[in-house]
Amino acid sequence: MINKVNPVIFEHAQEILMDMFMDASAAGQERMVLDTLTKSAEACARLEPLIVALKMLCNEDYRASQEVEAVAQDIIKDIEERRAKLSSPKKVLASRNSNKGSTKRKGSPGASTRSKKR
Repeated sequence: MINKVNPVIFEHAQEILMDMFMDASAAGQERMVLDTLTKSAEACARLEPLIVALKMLCNEDYRASQEVEAVAQDIIKDIEERRAKLSSPKKVLASRNSNKGSTKRKGSPGASTRSKKR
């Protein structure tokens, strides 16, 4: 499905996709996310740091520059923070209650800086 997305649309949706994939990974679906992303050459090219991070989490071999590996380490930290929030029901409920009435989706805290590091 992802391999048929228009590159312009993909570019605009990249932050939202990163957020969604990191949430799924934090929920224990890193293998499914990795399998889905690696089916698409476009996703592999545009989301290389995320794919490297997922390979690290899944104990798979990977090839990456030092810069990409550093960004992947940051992504892993972000996923682990999300995992910690998911394991604490009080934090999840507080987060949901503070977002009630908000129609604008918040991006992940480091998403824009990660894009600049690439």
